[in-house]
Amino acid sequence: MRIFRHILFLLFSIICVYNLQVDARDKKNINTNKAQAVSNFCVTQHDISNIILAVQNQGKIGFSYHDRLMLYTDCFTGKVIVPSCEFPKGSFLDNLQYVGLWVGGIKNSDTLVSIVTDGHPWGRSDEFFTDPSSDGTLRKKSIFDENSNQYKDLISEQDISFSYVDTLFRYHTFDDIDLRPHEPLYIKVTHNSYAWSYEYAQDFILFDLLIENIGNKRIDDVYLGMYMKSFFGYFEHAYAYATLSGFLENYPSNYGCKYKDTLNMAWLTHRDGIAVEGEYIDYVKRIGNFPYKSNRSVIGLKLLNNSDDNLKFSYNWWVRSVFDETSYENYYFGPQTKKNYRNFRSGYNGYPLGDRDMYFLLRNGEIDYDQAYTSQIETYDQVWVYDHNRAATNIISSAYVSLISTLQSIGPLTLTPGSSTNLSFALVCGENFHTDPNNINNLPHNPDKYMANVDFSDLAKNAMWASWIYDNPGIDTDGNGFYGKYRVCAIDSVKTESGWVTTKADTQFYEGDGVPDWRAAGPPPPPVFWLEPQNNSIKVCFNGERSETEKDFMTGIIDFEGYHIWIGRDDRETSLSVIASYDRYNFDKYVWNDNLLPEPNYQLKGNPLTLEQLRCLYGNGCDDSLFNPLDYIRHNPYIHPDFPDSIFIFLPHHHNTSEFGVTTPITKVYPNAVNPNSIHPDSLTDEHYTEDGYFKYYEYQFMVNNLLPTVPYYFNVTAFDQGSQKTGLSPLETSKTLDIQFTYPLSPGTSLIDDNRKVYIYPNPYIIDAGYRDKSYEGRNHDILPNDKVRAIHFNNLPAKCVIRIFSLDGDLVRQMTHDFDEADPNKLQHEWNLVSRNRQLVVSGIYYWS
Repeated sequence: MRIFRHILFLLFSIICVYNLQVDARDKKNINTNKAQAVSNFCVTQHDISNIILAVQNQGKIGFSYHDRLMLYTDCFTGKVIVPSCEFPKGSFLDNLQYVGLWVGGIKNSDTLVSIVTDGHPWGRSDEFFTDPSSDGTLRKKSIFDENSNQYKDLISEQDISFSYVDTLFRYHTFDDIDLRPHEPLYIKVTHNSYAWSYEYAQDFILFDLLIENIGNKRIDDVYLGMYMKSFFGYFEHAYAYATLSGFLENYPSNYGCKYKDTLNMAWLTHRDGIAVEGEYIDYVKRIGNFPYKSNRSVIGLKLLNNSDDNLKFSYNWWVRSVFDETSYENYYFGPQTKKNYRNFRSGYNGYPLGDRDMYFLLRNGEIDYDQAYTSQIETYDQVWVYDHNRAATNIISSAYVSLISTLQSIGPLTLTPGSSTNLSFALVCGENFHTDPNNINNLPHNPDKYMANVDFSDLAKNAMWASWIYDNPGIDTDGNGFYGKYRVCAIDSVKTESGWVTTKADTQFYEGDGVPDWRAAGPPPPPVFWLEPQNNSIKVCFNGERSETEKDFMTGIIDFEGYHIWIGRDDRETSLSVIASYDRYNFDKYVWNDNLLPEPNYQLKGNPLTLEQLRCLYGNGCDDSLFNPLDYIRHNPYIHPDFPDSIFIFLPHHHNTSEFGVTTPITKVYPNAVNPNSIHPDSLTDEHYTEDGYFKYYEYQFMVNNLLPTVPYYFNVTAFDQGSQKTGLSPLETSKTLDIQFTYPLSPGTSLIDDNRKVYIYPNPYIIDAGYRDKSYEGRNHDILPNDKVRAIHFNNLPAKCVIRIFSLDGDLVRQMTHDFDEADPNKLQHEWNLVSRNRQLVVSGIYYWS
């Protein structure tokens, strides 16, 4: 029967490939004015955070095994995309196959499901394709792209958006149970995903899917689900497929007071955290107790808008082995309750293949038990169906390699023609989930001990931050007076005749008001900066008006703290070092707490205070020049004269390097400029502005001397804030690598003619065995490339626009290059030749001349 089904599937596939058409029943609601061919397939990456995640413009997030074999390249950079989900960034560890949308509903009394993928090697996929009405355009932008027309509409440091549709009636996918081609629901999905580099937000990526009914038929009882499938490994070598799944309902809150945060998220991990098999395991190199290249992480998927009491939420998992498929039934299993049992027509014990079985999973309302507990379900279990073939148990406990699929879903909804709804979710990663490589020995018979030896803390913390960005706690977004759910945590109490009475408490918002915000607490905006090269020196100039005046949206205060100037020989973050800093002069206040556990101690309270604020609070008036907060240290605390139990000490917040040209080498370009905030806007004149239209007051410079003139130097200027004690945020700093700039320390002069400067090249002669790469003159940040791919000859003192031609001694044109730079570009004088001819061949040793 299975062979017969697959013969039919192939026949339908052959027919349908040549018969791509829109079903006439819903055709009138498709935009025929833009009836163009489906655009090219496109892949790009979220790569700004600690996760590098592949995104395909047909809806799939990540790669299947077969996708990896295709070696897809990034639409924007042209680089080959290897991992589905590298985490942590730079580790070469992959954590995901793919994530994809499922949409199911009742249309014309027929049960239909459209899916991005089902994960089965001979199952269904690609029932969505790029949206013809938008030409399938994939957009990738950043909040720092201020020149973009859509700058103000963007959400994160890296937004990716595109749309895809399900509108083809005859296509190469097939319902293996009902023996029919895929029948569409006529759904359009607009994908938006968001990533940040901030420390607290770098371990998750947020997604918002707008799902529209673009047909002319009503779809009832709509259920929306997110399918996830993972495997783990070191992606230069073998992958390990032995995955394990579960559901994390809640976790102890970071705020304490014995509260628990509700998470409701599916998670996937490798069973033992090693995730590299056979010859690729390096038992000599180790990280703690784990072999080198071990993948100890966990990945989770959390639906963000599943709190509506009118909607039903489901979590289901199922498993199959990738080996020994001669007896399929022994290696397929999915939990089902006895009350809600369904005889899956695939015969695979809970493994869905057709529309009706998939729809059943979308709407069954079950929360499956963690896979580790499969062996604990006995024959006469009161709730769950027994795994008669012991498929899941055998897979956990044996050498069989298993592939786990999870599905989280919500519904029911109704989609009338033209209506839409949103499905929002977070893909969350957590480090150091596995703590003991021998923990796997507790499975299958001791799951409690196994679960006690894994660590959900990082995953849970990241998941909560993801939900708080989606819906900011304590923020009344729609102005109806509701700020979200909160908890009251007792800080101090006294014993009375009637019992303990709270005398001091802290109110902590832990959920938003139910209206999505999509706002992350970020650092101040980075300053505008530019480079002015000189001979053997580079001047770093910047204007920090936005950095120093914009308010933090969560606190409503200006929390700018300072700047860092970074320098490096290439654009990698690991190559950058701080060469100069500015930090505001302020102090942290620590308060003695008798009730602090495990023992009484000083506790940081509130935001940093300026010297003037401290003098007003604790000195003899705001003008008390004798009050020095640094006089009050641990052994000589400040005791409030009116409240003797109020005991404080003060410490510098950060470095307090705020005296320009004294404690910091950064200087003001206009030291006598007046702060524009002290002047009425109507009184501002041209003298307050620079030629570029910036306020002179915020203009700074820093000179870097004694540089080599023949190598490029990379610079960035970042801004950082104070952090937030209340929300547990450490100080946030803008990206060190975003918008990084480089130049050569060579004087640009005024013009080539005025300075009588001649064009020259270096090194000249170019000596193959001179060790330029070893001396870091070439090949930086290209470690994987051979020597002949990183060689370069540099032209200098060029006009901003010119044509460079290189000839052999016989007068043959070897290479022609166009040099076209803006006059304001600090690198307009420079051009690089990679010693490759116009025929794309490496040039041979010899003498060449140029013009």
